Amino acid sequence: MPDSNTASPVAPRRSFFRLMLAEAISLAEEVQGRPQMRLSELDQVPGEVLRRMSPVFNETRSYSIEKNSVLLQHRKRGTSQAVYQLEASEHYMLQFFDGQHTLEEIGRRVADEFGQDEEMAYQKVKALFIVLAKYAICHPAQAYEEDNNELRK
Repeated sequence: MPDSNTASPVAPRRSFFRLMLAEAISLAEEVQGRPQMRLSELDQVPGEVLRRMSPVFNETRSYSIEKNSVLLQHRKRGTSQAVYQLEASEHYMLQFFDGQHTLEEIGRRVADEFGQDEEMAYQKVKALFIVLAKYAICHPAQAYEEDNNELRK
């Protein structure tokens, strides 16, 4: 992986402008009366709502899963960065990040498959989802409406 001091300054600028555009869109929606929540704030969503969220992979994000690592791909630089080390049960969880299964359902499947306590399995699924969401690798399939604690279809 190249030293960050030798990387082109163009890539960080492009990331900055993408982030700025996303913030502008978010602000415009808030002005129109649609409150926004960042993926990095998912851990602040009430537990009962989080349990009903269905994770889905972000098709616009470049990532790969190699061996036990989740890697972010940096296309411009041609590099990748390991952002998470997966356990065997977490590999299993990822197949259900399809927008069709809730975090709670995935936790039950993990508990059955690996002989774990259901609550412990759910907590592991939730933790994996929150970490991957913070890197924008996945996100909830439904939007969360903070005003009424509901998921919007």
